[in-house]
Amino acid sequence: MSPPPSPSPPPPPHPELLVSSKAKALKSRPPEQRLTTTQVGKALQLAPGTFECRGLVITNVRELRVAFASPPEWLKDAHRALAAQRAAGQARRSAEAATTEHEAHPATPAHPEPRPQPRNQAQTQCEPPHPHMLISTRVERLLTRPHDQPLEPGQITKALQIAHATSVKQHLHVRTVGDLAALFHSPPDWLLDLHRKLAAERTV
Repeated sequence: MSPPPSPSPPPPPHPELLVSSKAKALKSRPPEQRLTTTQVGKALQLAPGTFECRGLVITNVRELRVAFASPPEWLKDAHRALAAQRAAGQARRSAEAATTEHEAHPATPAHPEPRPQPRNQAQTQCEPPHPHMLISTRVERLLTRPHDQPLEPGQITKALQIAHATSVKQHLHVRTVGDLAALFHSPPDWLLDLHRKLAAERTV
């Protein structure tokens, strides 16, 4: 006795039709299984009653497969419009995400401040810091430490007498005592201006 013939695979859907996971699940069921109008509407991604008003009769899985494989022109138009709507929504969300990312992480300026080059301890001790830089006792103690010793962000901002937000905005690359020493010897213009203002305020 020969085995019963295996069921033929469902025809592929038309390339312009959007096939959701719900539609795939329904199409994989036995061909003669009955479907409700709600199931068909969700599978075709149509508003309730749309396909009936258009004269499309789908009562089971086999007829649903046929509708996906050979859709009428109005159904292809509906799915083209749906695809365009989703693409526009995706583009809008991507633009909003890019704007949020830009606001959270501003782009690096065209001419960022050069990273201070670490100096060895002998060089730093022989050269005085820039005369307009304010040197506190905290800084003096820090600069006596080994130049490869890492520093916490809070130590760096307190030594430079700047806010953390300023450090982030100016893209400071100070990680060690050596970096800090180099910054006090060759400070960028914005840091010099800040220390000049601080000195003037304290004089007043």
